Amino acid sequence: IKPYFQSVFQEPFPGTHHGFTGDANGDQIDWILYRGTLDIKDCKIDRDAIENFYPSDHFPLYALFKWST
Repeated sequence: IKPYFQSVFQEPFPGTHHGFTGDANGDQIDWILYRGTLDIKDCKIDRDAIENFYPSDHFPLYALFKWST
């Protein structure tokens, strides 16, 4: 993958699998990969619970890109 794609998050980044516990020390099993002329403007792992509830056993990942000129 590395010769063709880049990860939005620099390695190592905290785990994203938490098994509904909210523990940030889980496995790193979620990725946002990209290639080409894109600039990363922002990226985030969303660790927020909704009323102490996690709707997934993975933390969501977000990335904002801008086309390079």
